[in-house]
Amino acid sequence: MGRVVATTTNYFNFITATVNLDYELAHLDGNWGKLRALKNKYGPEVTIYDPGKIGSVMIISESDSVSAQDMVKEFDIELLDHYFDRSRAFRLRKGNMK
Repeated sequence: MGRVVATTTNYFNFITATVNLDYELAHLDGNWGKLRALKNKYGPEVTIYDPGKIGSVMIISESDSVSAQDMVKEFDIELLDHYFDRSRAFRLRKGNMK
């Protein structure tokens, strides 16, 4: 999502950071209510990171028992790649692109 996780300083030329790789990317279109329901159910066990201005979010599982993939499936959240595939297919149909 383009977020800086950690940076060096003029005193240290190395960094350490914890990165949670249990995540999924979703477009906002059609998912607003589903994302609200997901956050309502899982509360602090899920982080929905919105960097702004790009129309998509990162769904990060903070749970030891439920993965981000399982959360997305449970709420039928359309993933970002699927959204783009569906959008491209629509545009390529005859009469949809001028």
